[in-house]
Amino acid sequence: MVGERIVCNFLCKPAEFFFLTQDATEDYRLVASYRTSRCHDARAHCMEWKGVRLVAGKCRWGWICLAVSDRGVCCATLPCSSRREAEKQCRRSAHVTRAITFEEPTLQDRNYLKQIVEYVDKKRMRFSVPLDLLGFSPFVRRVWKTAQQVPFGQTRSYGWVVARMGNPGAYRAVGNALGKNPVPIVVPCHRIVRSNGTLGGFGAGLAWKKRLLAHEGVVL
Repeated sequence: MVGERIVCNFLCKPAEFFFLTQDATEDYRLVASYRTSRCHDARAHCMEWKGVRLVAGKCRWGWICLAVSDRGVCCATLPCSSRREAEKQCRRSAHVTRAITFEEPTLQDRNYLKQIVEYVDKKRMRFSVPLDLLGFSPFVRRVWKTAQQVPFGQTRSYGWVVARMGNPGAYRAVGNALGKNPVPIVVPCHRIVRSNGTLGGFGAGLAWKKRLLAHEGVVL
């Protein structure tokens, strides 16, 4: 709506503020933003991310919550101790704005959640889950797409990711991108380790990285 104030914090820290205006061609524009250089595809997401839905469920490790748009999953938590905590983590994710009107989850949303629960139960090794990650830079999305090529129960090095992408010397940038992953498990960043066989880093902490790798039969 024209003049609407939108809180946008899917990439910006602290939250960015945008206002919608309308020009003579009936085309909406984003104006008056702070630090806009850090907001990739901000216009599309502020305009269209009104239908993001939360879907939560319990697995044997705890509660998982997903945020799902009409394009796909944009956030997924690792298991939490309670439903409230899982939903809280999803709401405050860098990829979900407080301006979103949360709707009831669809059957398809619940199927995406079911696939992650099946992974925890060792009934699934691959996912058929579309992702909505357009709020991140093309480079970051390429890193995540490369990580998705690593099969269940296997690992690859950061150097492998760099070589696969054809970006020599981009080790730090690759590591930073992996640390921003808003959909762990589905994008298996835990399978990327150091070339010497040690764990490296992980956005959710090394304890979770060890647990996920052990779950897949990988012992480092």
